[in-house]
Amino acid sequence: MWDVYTLNAEIGALMLVIESMEDENSILIPDQDLFIKLNNLKMERAFKIAQIGRLFKNYKSEHEAISAEKVKLTKKQDAAKKRMERVKRYLVELMGEGEKYKDGALSIHWTKKQDVLIVDNMDAVPKEFLRIELKKTDIKKQIKKWGTPWARLEAVEGKNIVIK
Repeated sequence: MWDVYTLNAEIGALMLVIESMEDENSILIPDQDLFIKLNNLKMERAFKIAQIGRLFKNYKSEHEAISAEKVKLTKKQDAAKKRMERVKRYLVELMGEGEKYKDGALSIHWTKKQDVLIVDNMDAVPKEFLRIELKKTDIKKQIKKWGTPWARLEAVEGKNIVIK
C-alpha cells in the first residue's frame, strides 16, 4: 500500500505514458495492462482518500465529545464550588469567630485578614495603584503611612476560616 502522494505521482506518470502512446493523428493505441494499472491506482487513491476522510470525522467527533464533556465538567465544578461555599458559610455561622476545632481528620482555625474597602470615589485613586484590581498591599502601606489622601479608603480587618 502506497501513500497518496506516491499514488498521485504514479498516476501522473502513467498518464504521461498513455498520452505518449497517441499517434500523430491523436488516436490512442490501447494497452490494456496500462489502463488496468491506472484504474487500480485510482481505486487505491480513492480508498486512501476515503480512509483519511473517515479519520478526520473520527477526530472531529472525538473533539466534539471532549468539548461537550468539558462543558459538563465545568458545570459540575461550578455546582461543587457553590455547594462548598454554602457549607463553608453555614460552618462560619455555626462556629463563633476565632473558635477552633480539631480531630484526626479535620482541622478548623481562623486567620487574620485585612482588606481595603473603597468608600468614596475610585477615580481619585492614582493609576499606579490600579490594575485589573487594586494592589491591596500597596494601598495598605499607603493607609498605614499617610492615611487616605486621595479617596476615602478604609482598612477592614477580619478573620478567614481555614478548613483542612
